[in-house]
Amino acid sequence: MVSHLLISRQPQGKSISFFIVYGVLSHDMARVKTIYHLYFNLVTEAASDTMSHAKKLRTTIGLSDSDCRLIKLHQYNLRASLVHCRVNYYNWFRKHLGWTEKNGDPLLDGVCESYIGGSYDETFCSIQYNQAIHWHKNGMGAGHALAAQSALRHLFIDIAQKQGQTDLAKALCRVIDLTQSVQSMVFHLAHTLDRLRRVAEFDLARIQQPCSTDHGDISPSGLKKTYIDHYQWKLRAYALALGEPLDNEELPMTSDTCALGKWLKAGGLNQIPKGEQDAFLAAHERLHQLGVRILNEAKARRPFNIADYLIDMEAASEDIISVLSHRIDCQLRQLAAEDSLTHLGNRRLFERDLEKRVAHAKRSKEGLGLLFIDIDKFKKINDRYGHAVGDEVIQGTARRIVEVLRTADNIYRWGGEEFAALVAVDSRKELTTAAERLRESFTETDHFTTQGLVNITISIGGGYTSPAEKSSPNTLFSSADQSLHQAKRAGRNRVVIAG
Repeated sequence: MVSHLLISRQPQGKSISFFIVYGVLSHDMARVKTIYHLYFNLVTEAASDTMSHAKKLRTTIGLSDSDCRLIKLHQYNLRASLVHCRVNYYNWFRKHLGWTEKNGDPLLDGVCESYIGGSYDETFCSIQYNQAIHWHKNGMGAGHALAAQSALRHLFIDIAQKQGQTDLAKALCRVIDLTQSVQSMVFHLAHTLDRLRRVAEFDLARIQQPCSTDHGDISPSGLKKTYIDHYQWKLRAYALALGEPLDNEELPMTSDTCALGKWLKAGGLNQIPKGEQDAFLAAHERLHQLGVRILNEAKARRPFNIADYLIDMEAASEDIISVLSHRIDCQLRQLAAEDSLTHLGNRRLFERDLEKRVAHAKRSKEGLGLLFIDIDKFKKINDRYGHAVGDEVIQGTARRIVEVLRTADNIYRWGGEEFAALVAVDSRKELTTAAERLRESFTETDHFTTQGLVNITISIGGGYTSPAEKSSPNTLFSSADQSLHQAKRAGRNRVVIAG
């Protein structure tokens, strides 16, 4: 339930400020979406009332209304002069930048006229933005584009001075400044996209690398697909801002139908800490709103407008990627140390914990026991009932060990039909008692399987280290391992504790 929602609209000149406070007592995705849609629409309304992007750039570089009027006043003479100078400008491109006929004209249609049009609004910025895309696609870098604008600056200065119009020259130079500001966006985005692709290549390779165990690949595939799809859309948005054409792709219009939405509905939301869920859902909604707008601008072939959405999209994307990346890392760490069949610790975790538990026992001057537990004649169970029942027996054995060896004991599947347990005990006698109790629990109760009751027994070998002995992990391991072999050679279904 939404606890409170306060929206304040206060006119300040031409702008409107918004203050939104909301608390969500239960993580209701529908309510979070409703709140966010209201917020997004209000912010969009406010943005439409503020100064346009082009006007902000004009103000920043000092291109005044009087400059625009002066250029319009001399528009006819400027146009005539540009007709004669265009050939020289194109020749400069060929000489200094290696431009060839295969590249087509260096300037797109309407670009020359836009410089002297006297109207430097969103349309002008869009034209110059597309011009920079044209240069970028033909291999020009930011330095070459700057050189091309500098050459044009000198051309305009020369034309204005021949007419004795110093103020006109200054006004045209400020138009070039505006052009450079717009075109620099393209080369900055191209640099950013190149960097993001390198980062993505490394990051996606990292999370797609299988996390292998004795039981195969245990990577969190559903979460990985969500992460990869999101990352690829982020890269696609930047590419669309650089004028790449649409390939008939469509972003799912609702946040419920994308890969991330499906993962959240399938229980993924519960994997995110509760304190982060509301912000995550809001970022997801915001990303979809922006995605719809980006695709619409791409369909209308207005890449300049897409650039306006990228900062907000990047912020929302980072909120999502940071959470997903953390969840993937957590799952991989967990799965890498977990046996996929029994969900006990695996051999890798056992080896790590053995070192820690022996070191802790020495520091705290406590006793520590190690038990190796083996299902007797397990191959015969597989041969008689099949591997599926064999897996059920292994799972049932794991549950029985956990039930009998209670408290804080660490239990692991060592491999195959063999298990290990690190047991906190004060003496060999206590370790023997615990092991016998475990062995007897198997002789007293059969195991339920899909093929009926299966009678199994276990053999147990153990090793013990006291505070006085201070055995090493290898010594404790070897004593338990040898004891297990003795138990099996002595006829199975028995306990042997070293020492």
